[in-house]
Amino acid sequence: MTESNGAKLNLAGLGIVPEELTEDNYETWKNCLKNYLVGNGLWGVVSGKDTEPGKKNKQELEEWKKKSKQEHEEWKEKHKQEHEKWKKKNALALHAIQLSCGPAMYSKFEQAHISAEYAWNHLVERAWGRGQGRKPAPILDHDEESSVEDNGSREHVEYKGLYELIEKGNWHDTLDFLQQNPLAKSKKVSSHGDTALHIATLSGHIRIAEKLVEMMDPKDLEQINEYGATALTLAAICGATKLAKAMVQKNENLVTIANPDHKDGQLPVIVAALYGQKKMVRYLYEVTPKDELSPEKG
Repeated sequence: MTESNGAKLNLAGLGIVPEELTEDNYETWKNCLKNYLVGNGLWGVVSGKDTEPGKKNKQELEEWKKKSKQEHEEWKEKHKQEHEKWKKKNALALHAIQLSCGPAMYSKFEQAHISAEYAWNHLVERAWGRGQGRKPAPILDHDEESSVEDNGSREHVEYKGLYELIEKGNWHDTLDFLQQNPLAKSKKVSSHGDTALHIATLSGHIRIAEKLVEMMDPKDLEQINEYGATALTLAAICGATKLAKAMVQKNENLVTIANPDHKDGQLPVIVAALYGQKKMVRYLYEVTPKDELSPEKG
């Protein structure tokens, strides 16, 4: 028995997945792992529905300012207990994901230890990027650690409805929402700074993403999420070349936007190479100014 086979038997014994994640067993692996997480009450922290306790939106911040010192202490104690419960669930979910995908795959994600949701989302992206045109399962809003005082960063909750419509692939109602709320197409709709275009791209709803590109102002396409990624970066990860071309045709500057502090924030052509998207690499290399790829640029 090889070490690899032994690992697979151990995983099966744990009852999480029948074998570690590979490029050939993604759908089965995902369904087995999700069933395990749901059955053990851990899916909420992975999907983002159970957000890390302690965050306050603008209205809650105003109410916070009116509270007495004693009320502040009571609130902190209450949320400290809730936060400990959330941390435990997050750790259990992370452990299950790590066991299921194996150390080789898990080690590719530098921030995976922070959030089970981050690990899940990036495994989905990675698996889709490697799988010959496979459409991924919808990716839900991702939340990672943040301080209790996050100064109202949850303004995205105003656009929760838009997020859910896009995640479900419902273009008809998405269009209706945008017609009633024309500014929403350029707003942040997730806790990590994703726009509607980010979510459509990540969720694999490329036709919706193309429609959004048509509607958006060129400058709005330059928005990055908290992982340093523009929507073009995510298209590069997914191998959506037609979508990438539409974005670049509307704003040529997108191919030069980089945030090297994050793996997914590097130049789009570099990100495409990291995720093995050969066709995307060829296209982006053609349209990226060569001085951006010089050694002096890092």
